[in-house]
Amino acid sequence: MSIRSDAYATCKSVWTSPSRDSLRSVIKKLQASESGYLAQGQHVQILGFLVVDQRKTSIEQEMQFLHIMPLEGEDRNLLSAAHRDILQLNTRCVAPLVTQLPQCAKAIDPYSRFKYELPKTPDGGVLSEEVLAKMAISFHEHPAIGVAIQSAEPSASRMTEDKYVGAVSVFYDSLIKAGAYDAPDDVKSIMLGQGKDSLPRIIVRHVAALTCIKASLCVLDQLIYQAILGNKLPLLDRNNIFEVGQLSNNLVCNGLSLSYQPSEQLLRVNVHDVVLVKMEIPGLPPVQLWHVESIHSEFSQEFGSFSRVALREVDENLNPFGHLLGGM
Repeated sequence: MSIRSDAYATCKSVWTSPSRDSLRSVIKKLQASESGYLAQGQHVQILGFLVVDQRKTSIEQEMQFLHIMPLEGEDRNLLSAAHRDILQLNTRCVAPLVTQLPQCAKAIDPYSRFKYELPKTPDGGVLSEEVLAKMAISFHEHPAIGVAIQSAEPSASRMTEDKYVGAVSVFYDSLIKAGAYDAPDDVKSIMLGQGKDSLPRIIVRHVAALTCIKASLCVLDQLIYQAILGNKLPLLDRNNIFEVGQLSNNLVCNGLSLSYQPSEQLLRVNVHDVVLVKMEIPGLPPVQLWHVESIHSEFSQEFGSFSRVALREVDENLNPFGHLLGGM
């Protein structure tokens, strides 16, 4: 078993949750609204809807052409209970690390940049206690947790919570800015130019491990969110892919670009979605999990409407930056 396979099992449990249908209806309704558009742009799943609702007045003052309907009480309770489950799962997943390094907790929290206090709600989330416990135990085996703890002694002694937040944020942003097909120049310089026992290499190894943990939590949370909305992951295969573009095996990850045409089976994919790619591509398994980094929609006389997507491979630990751990 792997973290990825246990995540699939967690998603299957969401399908049988008593609150799933009601929660999905609320999200679908919100997605079709102006507030839903703003919420989805935050890329934090359910929390986006709650944050937009909380900031309704200030958003309308800044964007006077908008009128945001406030959440109904029952809808807010459903969203809050589900997001509370996600927060509880994330906390349990990283418990062994946070016990050792409590000052890094905020840095690896996918939602720490949002100041939002969940209202007290009755029970009614989407994850049972049994599912929470099993998924957390599985995540404890994430190799980045061991790397982060082992590399902490020389690098963490002078790092406060704020320094951790800043270091992980800057490192993560540099990986995203470099794109799915390359590694940042400073990362390449350290990995290729410094000895493994050098202090710069150890510090970067530590920050990279924390970044991998945060990224894996983001993928896990996104999978659960998509399981609330549907019973299948978006599938890119020979029925909709008409061009395989760039394939990169770099120091951070495997990156891939594909062009696909929307169809009845696959209307569209969104940035930050997790998708399955089923295609014979040399050097890759025939079916693999990928994270959508960017989308560029186009129109041509030959193909009509189509989208070009940039993807990062998601490994068995749900890590879209999986090569970093081996290289560090």
